[in-house]
Amino acid sequence: MSTESWSGTFFEILSDETRQTLTAMAEPRRFHAGELIFISGENCPHMFIIRSGRVAIQSATPPQSCTTILDLGPGDLFSWSALVIPYLETATARAVDDTEVLAVDAEAVLARCENDARFGYDLYHALTSVLAERLRATRLQLVDVYAHA
Repeated sequence: MSTESWSGTFFEILSDETRQTLTAMAEPRRFHAGELIFISGENCPHMFIIRSGRVAIQSATPPQSCTTILDLGPGDLFSWSALVIPYLETATARAVDDTEVLAVDAEAVLARCENDARFGYDLYHALTSVLAERLRATRLQLVDVYAHA
């Protein structure tokens, strides 16, 4: 599968070599619009990169509902918790549209990081860049919520 058709923050940050390695390690998966991908608290054996479609990252809000906290599209990474101890999902993910992703086995990625420092550095550099941007966006959402409270 060619990486030239990919765009998005996470994939753009990666080096060409790391992008190609991740693509080679991945298997394509499809989710239908509205389909639940995973639930907060579950073990997460895969990280996902969106090929097409949209995914809503949701957080439980009492009583028994979910609020979308992030809307992701092509090139975006989700289920990054698969690469961070304790390897549990920190949110719920649901396909907004019919969505195609690359599912990358987390154990294989972690093993590659152990044996290839360049790959590991590049991957975690991109991951921390994405997390820093999401933290910034969350702060802005909190300011907005509390400014109207």
